[in-house]
Parts: sequence; C-alpha cells; structure tokens
Amino acid sequence: MGKGKSVEDNKRFTQSKAEDP
Repeated sequence: MGKGKSVEDNKRFTQSKAEDP
C-alpha cells in the first residue's frame, strides 16, 4: 500500500472492480 501511486492504484482498482463486480 504505497501513498505515491495512489492515483494509479485507484485507477487500477476501479478497473478491477468493474471486471469483478
């Protein structure tokens, strides 16, 4: 859990959720 790639992680998390709702 890094605080540097918060935005990039958020984008990936959103895509992951969309793929696996």
